[in-house]
Amino acid sequence: CITVPGIQSASLSLSLSFSCHLFVFCRQNTTKNGVRWVGTETGMPQGPMWSVTDGTFRNLNPKGNFWYPPECDTTLQNEDRWFNKPNISIRSHDEMLKVYHATVGNNCNLLLDFAPDESGLIPNAHVDAYRKLGAFITACYSKQPTIRTYGSGYTIEADVEPFVRVDRIVIQEATEEGQRVLAYTVEILLPGHGWSTVVTSDSIGHKRIFVLDAAVAASGIRLVVSDALDEPIIHSLAGYDCSEL
Repeated sequence: CITVPGIQSASLSLSLSFSCHLFVFCRQNTTKNGVRWVGTETGMPQGPMWSVTDGTFRNLNPKGNFWYPPECDTTLQNEDRWFNKPNISIRSHDEMLKVYHATVGNNCNLLLDFAPDESGLIPNAHVDAYRKLGAFITACYSKQPTIRTYGSGYTIEADVEPFVRVDRIVIQEATEEGQRVLAYTVEILLPGHGWSTVVTSDSIGHKRIFVLDAAVAASGIRLVVSDALDEPIIHSLAGYDCSEL
């Protein structure tokens, strides 16, 4: 490995001169568009994903002053294999769905690798896996939710008559105003049984996705924020039913 003095700052300056909105990985305090590594390449990051820090890589602090959103990089191939190697298996569709929900569904940008073989092409099995993952994401999350609302305040609620099916909850903050929510619950109104808590969590940020154990009939959905830096602004609180996909 050869280190050239000054090459990092020079290459960053050159890149930003051509693309001022360029995202730079692990370069806090050098650009307004830095993204941070989450500390694992498994695609299964642990703990709350805050987009705010106190200005350093490790000290994630929801009360910090630096916007430094997380990036989750991972591989399709098993064994944390970034470059193509014959006879290395790829992760199953079910596992990749878990990765998607643990990253994109946990306020994280997902960086998923491509591994061309010696011909320069992506192996057919890999292409099929990417296509299947993308098809599910489109089929599930591009359709209209069965119930949805938005607004500001510590309690956001939507009701529907008589009921709809819900098997997952998607929440998004209006992050142009910052990541404000620190603790919350999500409740579902079960016909004839009242409100039932299905989620207790901390961060929201750009997007949180919570997949329920099974689809339920819901007459309402409610977000109750118990702690926040300022008045919560919720871009979307929605329920989806993708149980038959």
